[in-house]
Amino acid sequence: MKKSTALHLVNSEFSSAELNHRNTSFSNLIGGKLRWWMNIKLDRFRETINIILVDKEEIFWLQIPANTFTDIESNFKIWEAKNAVDIHISADRNDRYMKDIASGGFLIDFKSFVKERIAIPAEYIQEESTESNKPIRRRASVNLPKIGQKILLHNQSNISYKSLFEKYLEGATRITIQDPYIRYHHQFENLVEFCQILEDVKQDNADLHFELVTWNSEEFKDNSREYLKSLKDSLNESGINFTYKFEDKHDRFIQTDTGWKIILGRGLDIFHKVNSKISLAHRDQTKRRCKACEITYLRV
Repeated sequence: MKKSTALHLVNSEFSSAELNHRNTSFSNLIGGKLRWWMNIKLDRFRETINIILVDKEEIFWLQIPANTFTDIESNFKIWEAKNAVDIHISADRNDRYMKDIASGGFLIDFKSFVKERIAIPAEYIQEESTESNKPIRRRASVNLPKIGQKILLHNQSNISYKSLFEKYLEGATRITIQDPYIRYHHQFENLVEFCQILEDVKQDNADLHFELVTWNSEEFKDNSREYLKSLKDSLNESGINFTYKFEDKHDRFIQTDTGWKIILGRGLDIFHKVNSKISLAHRDQTKRRCKACEITYLRV
């Protein structure tokens, strides 16, 4: 449902014009993942915040009074690049329904802020269903995965895990990555960013098993386990079953149960380290500079 449609339905239901594009944040359910996502500028927390959440059959109108959260950084994850709060609200009634589940969030309960809820009229549900069932016209296979090789040049930009890997991972239910160099903080951050792609390709109502094979010196393995345990807990919330093991292997690759093997010349560590968090490159991989390496796509 479009934001304008949701605003119209809510304003019509209560015979008002209280909600508009400027004063209202909006989110549809994210493709079967049982969550709503949005970001809200920090300065808006000084004012009353209206939020519209569209479920499958209902619309929720949340209203957060001005200055409810005075110590914002202690309650929410801050998206520094956008100077905004990054919010993921659970839509799973069997789990943490309407609680903040953003990475780094503190489980803020939004149920107390629900001002109104209205049933979506049947004709709007039907329109949405009809729209989603329209056949998709696909262009010739420009975006289909192909056997081949990608050569990354030193300091090349406009590269991301999404563009390199996503189409090769789609449809997989088991994915293994072997990379012995997941050891330093920025390399664990790379792994988390790779997992964001897994979340995007995960099929609704299907399990996704993700295995990491890596290595570290004995004195640092406990530190690695701590990072990986936190990642496992986070991925479980997204329905991804994550396992890991330490094996002293040299080769670096990604392999799927759909028959793709991606040989990684440098593993996931393809970007030069971003030293400043106050940088677009910290959030956007396409802004980063690459290390020279080769990535090869094979059918096995």
